[in-house]
Amino acid sequence: MTSCMRLAATVSFLIFSASASADELPPISTIPVITLCNDKSPLEKSYKNWYCSPLIAMDEPGAPLAKPGSFSEVYRFLWYRSFDPAVVVTVKLASRTEGVITAHALANWSGFQTSPLDGNHVPERPAPLDKTGISAIHAVVQSTNFWNLPTEFHVDMGFGRLSTPIPAKDEVVVIDGAIWIIEGLQNNRYHLIGDFGGLGSPVDTVGSTMLDLVQRKFPSFDVKPIY
Repeated sequence: MTSCMRLAATVSFLIFSASASADELPPISTIPVITLCNDKSPLEKSYKNWYCSPLIAMDEPGAPLAKPGSFSEVYRFLWYRSFDPAVVVTVKLASRTEGVITAHALANWSGFQTSPLDGNHVPERPAPLDKTGISAIHAVVQSTNFWNLPTEFHVDMGFGRLSTPIPAKDEVVVIDGAIWIIEGLQNNRYHLIGDFGGLGSPVDTVGSTMLDLVQRKFPSFDVKPIY
């Protein structure tokens, strides 16, 4: 190979490397002051008990990520069904090729109060996500325009200062017995969206994608019925 050819190959590699890394997000270095269930949560007491008590029973942190530094994106799905176990799914991404998913269940969730019991909190070891799984998360975040969505659809979720007006076309009060909440965290950026039962909203789209990944990575983890 001539020196000119080697130089051209080197330049091409550097350009490729730069373009490949340009889309990578920096590691999360700070956790936002206000999240759904942290110490500064804006929720009224009744909503905080409703949404956050399962996280406490599952030993989940108040914010989607306990410690900054290792991951660049985190998405956490709180799925609380009135007649079936409460489920929390967390996807943590370090890059476009590295990530993990965890799933927890709380068998005695009653919809209003709960307490940890032996065998009730069902942790699964984090499972690695391949490029296909990571691409599925990025695709649904992009297609739903997650980071710019209103926080509530169809019904008032009681998010307090985190609330935004419900889109006029979605002002339909229908409750089917399941709470769907998605939290997203990037460096200095936090967003959440919520709905009752999804009802075809973007909350359903993102949550269903995460449940699909759970079923693929943890075949023995029963997520049915889905409502």
